[in-house]
Amino acid sequence: MKNDLEYLLVDEFRQALERIPGGGVKQVERESPLDRFRADAVVKATLRDRDVTFVIECKRSGFPRDVRAAVYQLQSYLGQAKELGSNVVPVVASEALSDGAMDLLKEEGVGYFDLDGNVFLPGKSFYVLIEKPRSDKKRKITSSIFKGKRARALHAVWLAGDAWFSVSEIAERAGVS
Repeated sequence: MKNDLEYLLVDEFRQALERIPGGGVKQVERESPLDRFRADAVVKATLRDRDVTFVIECKRSGFPRDVRAAVYQLQSYLGQAKELGSNVVPVVASEALSDGAMDLLKEEGVGYFDLDGNVFLPGKSFYVLIEKPRSDKKRKITSSIFKGKRARALHAVWLAGDAWFSVSEIAERAGVS
C-alpha cells in the first residue's frame, strides 16, 4: 500500500464486512500485482454462506472524476485477473464520497465504501446498501463552495481579468454584499 489512508480504508472495510449479519472475512491481500494493472487490496469473504471476492481500489477523494478513474482501473484489473473466480465485486473505497460519485458507482454496478460507514455491495446472490448521514467535516469537503453569492463574486473577479479592483467594486459588479 502506498500510504496510511489505504491501510485504514481496507481495515475499516474488513470490519464493516464482519459487522454485516452472515458476513466474515477469510483473507486480505494488499497490493495484488498482475502485469501492469493491480488492485489496492483483494478481500476474500463470505456473505450469506457464499464465497465472494472484493477487489478494492482506494481513493483519497471521492468525486465523480476520481471514481471514474477508479472504475476504469478496476475493470482493467478484472479483465486480466481470471483466477479470482466468478463471484467478484469491484469496490471503490474513499475517505468521503460525494452524492454524484455514489450515484455513478451504483449505475456502473461497482460497490463503494467510505469512512462515514456508507456501504454498497451489489453481488449476484446478495445486495448490501447502508447509507449513513455524513459527518460535518465530510459534508464540508463534498459540498461546493461555488454556489449563490460566492459563485457570482467569483464570476465578477474572473471577468475583471488583469484589471485592478477593490472588494467593493467586485461586490457592486456581482450585486452581492
